Amino acid sequence: MITEQQVAELLDYQHRTGKLYWRHTRGGRRAGVEAGTIADNGYRIIKMDGQLYLAHRLVWLLEYGYMPRRVCRRDGDKLNNFVLNLFDEDNEL
Repeated sequence: MITEQQVAELLDYQHRTGKLYWRHTRGGRRAGVEAGTIADNGYRIIKMDGQLYLAHRLVWLLEYGYMPRRVCRRDGDKLNNFVLNLFDEDNEL
């Protein structure tokens, strides 16, 4: 499992847009470009170190320091990764 530190070294989360951007140019990735692609299921996925990760889970990890079993969205929009739109289903009040 990827760590918060590893994600923070590779990606920059923009609170204003709710998007993740590459921090460094490496391989086919350019610094400052939005990370990942939209999968067939409608979620943004990001490949790091040979593994695919859902963008909203990486946002949660960066903001809260842990990866919950399931991250959900209040508005149901699969691409709305604003941290205040996300919640940990197991710990929602």
